[in-house]
Parts: sequence; C-alpha cells; structure tokens
Amino acid sequence: VDESDPAGGGGTRDVVRDGSNGLVVPSRSPEALADAMERLMALPEADRQAMGRSGRELILSTFDLQRLTDTWEAIYLELLRRRYRDGTRTDGLQA
Repeated sequence: VDESDPAGGGGTRDVVRDGSNGLVVPSRSPEALADAMERLMALPEADRQAMGRSGRELILSTFDLQRLTDTWEAIYLELLRRRYRDGTRTDGLQA
C-alpha cells in the first residue's frame, strides 16, 4: 500500500501489518510486489506459517460477526439516544 496514493490499497491498511501478517508494497509497483514475493519465498516455512496465523487471528478478533453486530447495535442505540433525549426528538422533525 502506498500511503501517498489515496486510492491505493482500499481496506488493506486495516488488516495488513507489514512484516507481522503480510508485506505492504506500494500500489502500482510490480517491481516492489515481485521483491516482496521473493522475500516471502525466502522466509523459513515456520515464519510464513506464523505470518498466516497472525493474519487469521487479526481477522477473527477484528471482524468477528458478534463483535461487528455489537458495534453496529451500539452505534444505532447511541444515534437513537441522541435523537430522542428526554422522550422528545432533538432534530426538529416530528415522530
């Protein structure tokens, strides 16, 4: 992911920790991608497996369905709380 490229990487920055669970490379750079692939292939098997496990653990802990559901529910409840303080709407609209 190239940090200077606003379109580069999409959500990749949210899940890839360079050197921990993957390798980050600049977008639109086949040379950098090839270099990263060679570095991965040169890693011992145990290191590649550890990198994969780290990525899996991050995904499971961050994007767990129950956790996401709880987060969205909390957001909706907070929005409703703000809209209906003391039993009245605070946005000027009628219920």
